[in-house]
Amino acid sequence: MNVDEYVEKLELQKNDIGFYKCPFCDYTNADAKVVRKHVKSKHLEEIEKEIKKLESQKSKNNGKKQTGQKKQGKGKKQPKRVRETCVSTQERKDYVLFFCHNHRVRLHLANGEVLEGKCCCKDPYTVLVDVGKGDVVIVNKAYIVKYVPLDLEKL
Repeated sequence: MNVDEYVEKLELQKNDIGFYKCPFCDYTNADAKVVRKHVKSKHLEEIEKEIKKLESQKSKNNGKKQTGQKKQGKGKKQPKRVRETCVSTQERKDYVLFFCHNHRVRLHLANGEVLEGKCCCKDPYTVLVDVGKGDVVIVNKAYIVKYVPLDLEKL
């Protein structure tokens, strides 16, 4: 670590009136950059001593295990993190309607109406239902509450 890195990583404390204070003397300023510049120019010897102290501590710790790590005792198992793989209702609806494409279904709509007929999914938002006699009903997928495939055994 060199002097510039040390000064950049230096955490400056604010005093009661909001000015940054030099960690080595009583110098204060409203701008942290000015205080860092002051530290670099006026306290170079102190910074070099601190850097040497940090490097000697680093070299001592390289051969030892770090003491900050928690050891796991017997009988104490950490719970495994479970990644949630929930599928939203809309994704399930899109998936099933994809397999219902060109098949007979019974759709229960949000207004209580029930449609039965051949389903045709044209885009991600709408479903065409051929209810027979040449009548085709266009339904927005958001209004479908329940769907029942009538001629599919797998669903």
